[in-house]
Amino acid sequence: MLPLLDLRNVSKRYRDMVVIPELTVAVETGDFVGVIGPNGAGKTTLFGLISGNLNCDGGQILFDGQDITHLSADARCRIGIGRTFQIPQPFEGMTVFENALVAATFGAGLRGRSAELRAHEALSRCGLDRFGDVPAGRLALLQRKRLELSRALATEPRLLLLDEVAGGLTDAEVGELVELVSEIHRTGVTVLWIEHLVHALVSAADRMLVLAEGRLLGDGGPKTVLNSREVRDVYLGSDLDEGLLRSIVGSVKVPSDAVRLDGKSVGGRSETDQLHDGIALVPEGRRLFPSLSVEENLLLASRNGRVGPWTIARLFDQVPTLANLKSRPSTSLSGGQQQLVAIGRALLANPRYLLCDEVSLGLSPVAVDTVYELLSSVTSEGTAVVLVEQNVRRALAGSARYYCMQKGHVVLKGQSSSADYARVSTAYFGV
Repeated sequence: MLPLLDLRNVSKRYRDMVVIPELTVAVETGDFVGVIGPNGAGKTTLFGLISGNLNCDGGQILFDGQDITHLSADARCRIGIGRTFQIPQPFEGMTVFENALVAATFGAGLRGRSAELRAHEALSRCGLDRFGDVPAGRLALLQRKRLELSRALATEPRLLLLDEVAGGLTDAEVGELVELVSEIHRTGVTVLWIEHLVHALVSAADRMLVLAEGRLLGDGGPKTVLNSREVRDVYLGSDLDEGLLRSIVGSVKVPSDAVRLDGKSVGGRSETDQLHDGIALVPEGRRLFPSLSVEENLLLASRNGRVGPWTIARLFDQVPTLANLKSRPSTSLSGGQQQLVAIGRALLANPRYLLCDEVSLGLSPVAVDTVYELLSSVTSEGTAVVLVEQNVRRALAGSARYYCMQKGHVVLKGQSSSADYARVSTAYFGV
């Protein structure tokens, strides 16, 4: 029996940069496959090649035995390959229903009543029934993620490509999303899911692929693959770099002299001790309390930090968006708004050092601009910001110094203003 998806020696390069040297992998009908790998591993490029958004430089792609290597993206969609994108990009001027209808009409090739029924079914499956008449531009992040998934489902896919659909969501929202995708898979849809949040995949996928530098590093059951020493070293990092920011704030225990503050060894102390000494973390995924309002999330933070210039009143004055949203549940906010709450919560601890983990993950370009404007104002007042960021160009534009790390080692560092993008790219992608 032929695999549903068959990649044979597929390659992709951007000028002199080889993103995928040669990749051979097959996906069987009914598989639920998770795809992980470090930034720059070629994961999203892989999806672009499968969906037809990118052209192969070599090799062959077959879908259900048909050679689709040179087939256009819209033609691939109509034969059953649907995908989502890391950052949801709905037609914001259209309603939620109209977005799904466009997908059913142009993706699945349906017309009239058939297209309408398909759009309604996709929205219902993703829990968006009551949002049908709402302009897509007014949706919060979780609803946008669900709309992105609805549009893919409206194309009637046999193979569903999910690109970091859990990025930027709370733990509770990730759980809801995993259950939804699992339910879709149980209806017979083959799933290939790229995700930065590995735990989400482990709970759902039957098989895990690990990419590193465009090559297949691991392929098998999730637990078996993740327990591989080679995978841990390349993807999760060596013991020295596992959870860099969490090691600094005390979430991960390290030797006392692994972290020094003002010349003193402070590694291995509790998170509370580090917070009282002026180190605060904005975690990846925000991790707001979903049952609390914006103001309640901030009040909790203000009671546990240091005394200093940052108060809720000052935060609301400097970030009017938060003042206008203070009574809203945190889960009803957009991704950008949630990120502002997370940063505000850390600022209320009045830190000397603000550690930010992937602040642009899952956000729209406009939301990223807003977040970086706030961080810029924070640094201008004397607070040091340490930023771990997958958006390299934006990180360099907003920072004074940079460090590129590979496998627990600093492989390049310098002044951000004079960074050589070619050298940064080589260090970042490892090629």
